[in-house]
Amino acid sequence: MKETVKTGRINIGTASIVLILLILCLAVFSLLSLSDAQASLSFARRRAESVQAFYQADAKAQTWADSIRGLDLSSALTQGSVPDGASAEASEDGSTIKLTIPLSQGQSLSAEYRLSDGQLISSRIFNSEDYAIDTRLPVWTGPDSTEAETNHPS
Repeated sequence: MKETVKTGRINIGTASIVLILLILCLAVFSLLSLSDAQASLSFARRRAESVQAFYQADAKAQTWADSIRGLDLSSALTQGSVPDGASAEASEDGSTIKLTIPLSQGQSLSAEYRLSDGQLISSRIFNSEDYAIDTRLPVWTGPDSTEAETNHPS
């Protein structure tokens, strides 16, 4: 009788399953990379728009400051060319004028100038709209004090 020798070979089905799983993993990782790249591009575009809006508002503020240089308070408020959408107001003591220029996404640029020499005293970006936090999503924050007392009597 002939004896058959068994050799340790890998079945073709096992290799196919491993190959399919490997291709599936590569496809998932490539989709995740694509999604991350799109999110990064979207963030970079929003940031670029924000920076561009800031520099445009800053240039408008500098132009306005040049137009009021050497003017007294009443002349500066009436004759100064306030940019579109912006507002100018004098301080209580009348020594400074504050210019507020709206930016994008609920922010504004505030620049304060001294009238005597036309120097910039302060410049800052602030939120001109109230930030509303969305609380509609029910999130569990832990056991309430009444539940804690009923579950753990002393």
